[in-house]
Amino acid sequence: MFRATISGQRAGLASGGMTAVSRDAKNRYVAFAFARGDVLFEIDRQGAIVFATGTVRGFFGVDADVLIGKRLGAIVARESVQALETVLAAAQTGRRTQVDIVLQVGTRRIAGNLAGCPLPESSGYYLSFSAQLSALASQNGPLRGPIEAPRDAATGLLNRDALTAQAERLLSATPPGAPPPKLTLVDVSGAGGAMNKLPPDKRRAVQRELGDTLKKYSVANDSAAVLGDDKFGLVHDAAIDPAQIERGVADVIKRAVAPSAGSVSVVLSSLALERGDMGQNDTAKALVYAVNRFVDSNPGEFTMASLKDVLGKELDTAMTKMADFRRFIDEGEFRLFFQPIVALGDRVPHHQEALTRLPDGSSPFSTVTFAEEIGLISDLDYSVAQRVLAMLEQQPNALDVAMNVSGRSLENPAFVSVMLELLGRYPGLRHRLLIEVTESSRIKNLEKVGKVIQSFRTSGHRVCIDDFGAGSAAFQYLRYLNADVIKIDGLYVREIHKNANDRSLVKAIQFLCDELKCESVAEMVEDEPQAKLLREIGVEFGQGYLYAKPADQFLTQNRARLVDTPRPSPVAARPLA
Repeated sequence: MFRATISGQRAGLASGGMTAVSRDAKNRYVAFAFARGDVLFEIDRQGAIVFATGTVRGFFGVDADVLIGKRLGAIVARESVQALETVLAAAQTGRRTQVDIVLQVGTRRIAGNLAGCPLPESSGYYLSFSAQLSALASQNGPLRGPIEAPRDAATGLLNRDALTAQAERLLSATPPGAPPPKLTLVDVSGAGGAMNKLPPDKRRAVQRELGDTLKKYSVANDSAAVLGDDKFGLVHDAAIDPAQIERGVADVIKRAVAPSAGSVSVVLSSLALERGDMGQNDTAKALVYAVNRFVDSNPGEFTMASLKDVLGKELDTAMTKMADFRRFIDEGEFRLFFQPIVALGDRVPHHQEALTRLPDGSSPFSTVTFAEEIGLISDLDYSVAQRVLAMLEQQPNALDVAMNVSGRSLENPAFVSVMLELLGRYPGLRHRLLIEVTESSRIKNLEKVGKVIQSFRTSGHRVCIDDFGAGSAAFQYLRYLNADVIKIDGLYVREIHKNANDRSLVKAIQFLCDELKCESVAEMVEDEPQAKLLREIGVEFGQGYLYAKPADQFLTQNRARLVDTPRPSPVAARPLA
């Protein structure tokens, strides 16, 4: 476990805790927590990979799901055949094993240690791969070979994702008692503009020299990255004084743009990692969060004089929020409220949406937004799913439930795996649980998530796109996610009887629903004129204060009174334009 400090000042941390997933004996999370490796595999008794997570893309340049279904031998280098045989024999007999091995995907080769073990009540065999990486050349020797990852063409440096993946690996590799590595962020404000005035050949030479300078100070001479315009980052040995890096970068800039050097400033902020009471994974997430805040800051938000102080506060705040969020999940501090969705024609309740609330009943919007940004939202989504499924099982006369799942969670292979496992334990509830994909965190890989959504639909769960029309990706969602229900964002509903533009947009959305054979739900229906106009347009269902406010009571009714019109098949894929 690690603690982060800023420029030698200890950051305030509260202790973390096991997630709801690990606390409920989710085997993969438990195995990963104990393995302390870079990549976790699960193989079946025949040696086929059935699950993979960790820094797969950072090592091999492919997503984890690309490896699913492959034999373990397909990613083991030729010289490690004997080690492979040892692993497979251990998997067959259920013994623990540990071997040195070289893994290879395409041309990318990574040497490391592969440790395997069975887990109780699991038919799989779990393998933790730790690459031969060390943050400290003085302790364990340098990292070997350049990292194979996407690079900036001008400087030859890594990209942001590769750097944060490298930082996570180096956290894992730091031995007990060894000086921790540092992640240093570099802001060279004005350098880009100054260099753009140079002749092309000289500009390219300077950019390459700047990249080489940053590499020189980084671990293995290849742990530096371009983070954004005039912003860079590098992971380096704790023995290297950031002042050395500052002088080296300033010297390159000054020699390149001497006439305008006065307009160029070099500011560094270093985050040192030391052991403490916060989990390694949470520390890595906090670091990524700090880096992203650094990169995505608006011009002028970080001044040259206050950059270090601002970054320190951001990381400190992230740590505190993470501890609060862990408690929010682990101690079950969140509450579930329920709001009905009714048929607009006869107001018969159709289903209910499960809404997460803080202990005092208020909205956890800021908490959820933070969890999405820092990569913890999957814990909340999983915990809510557990609670909703248990309630549905206990109350067979309850209304069907729509449960929100963040797009960020659906991009997480580990979450998808344990979520499918959880849903598989409740086969009788498949047609009673609707999965509502929220757009608060924009999905980056719609095609990949579309496959996940289809797996939910194939198993019998309906899928809803929440807040349709609120974001720029709305129509792309329709193309890839093949949903059963579209929920029209309340922004267009609130003044639909007064605003002609809103009325036209809702009509257009309803036309799409009709063409795609999707059910439609209007949010924020608060008065009769709204409801009347929505019925005339053809919207089928409504949700809002006109019918009921969210309440902490699970809604039940005589299930025979549900709308008797047939629902779209959750299995059949509809052709999309």
